[in-house]
Amino acid sequence: ARSAVRFEDPAACKFVVTAYFAPQFREMRRRTFEGGEESFARALSRCDRWHPRGGKTSAFFAKSSDQRLIIKQLSRAEMSAVHEIGPHYFRHMAASFPADAPSSTSAAAPTSLAKIFGWYTLDVRRKDGTGSHFRMDLAVMENVLPSGGMGGRLPPVLPSGGVGGETWDLKGSTRGRLAPRSSPTWLDENLLASRRDDPLLLAEPREKHKLARALYRDTALLADLGVMDYSLICRVDVTRRLICCGMVDYLRTYTWDKQLESYVKASGILGGGIREPTVISPKHYKRRFRDALLGYFTSSCASTYQ
Repeated sequence: ARSAVRFEDPAACKFVVTAYFAPQFREMRRRTFEGGEESFARALSRCDRWHPRGGKTSAFFAKSSDQRLIIKQLSRAEMSAVHEIGPHYFRHMAASFPADAPSSTSAAAPTSLAKIFGWYTLDVRRKDGTGSHFRMDLAVMENVLPSGGMGGRLPPVLPSGGVGGETWDLKGSTRGRLAPRSSPTWLDENLLASRRDDPLLLAEPREKHKLARALYRDTALLADLGVMDYSLICRVDVTRRLICCGMVDYLRTYTWDKQLESYVKASGILGGGIREPTVISPKHYKRRFRDALLGYFTSSCASTYQ
């Protein structure tokens, strides 16, 4: 399902904005976006170009001025996956955010997926006689770090040391996953090195159980859809004493080019030792991601967090 809105600047351009799954996303925002449609439109109308630090992508990014939304350009492969993934995504999220029920209800199924609030195509045609044409596919999603994510507000016992305040991009792999100390975003090997003295420590065992349920549920869905190469973004918020986290980049399906990349890296043709590649089959990726991510977090013996 899609709907298009056309408008123009009489002196410059014609614009066409196509919204995909518009009724479903409207209901999603009603259930999960604080302030509803008016607040969403207001946030979306005030955005600035944003350049994520620590990533390798050259895609366009923007962030709303209130820090609640991130707009990301989708690749052709990601946009193709949208139409297949969409119906499954809405059913999955509806179980986590039941209609007319508090988001914290115990009956809701936990999820770590960063909320997506809309998929769009922007089409711009200049009116200067040159016939120049511009098209971009976009996803509008929550910024999980300031908000704490969906199922990811996990109260930790913060030890002294360097984990607090760092941002981590975690895939459950140790191949090519070491970032320089100066990088604003650290990777799996950085976390493993720091955990020896400064673990990600959750206040209560039930919090790790909640995280495990979310990761198992989310990765089962993604594996069934043929999705891999997703990450868990997390940061320790020292002020609020929370671990903010959310799963991102979950529109990448296991296409032929990813299969070829996996084969080349696994063969060692390009070096890198005998460690398994970051790009592997969805079901293998699911198992590795679950095992590694749950090993990164440690539960405290304390029964009460103060």
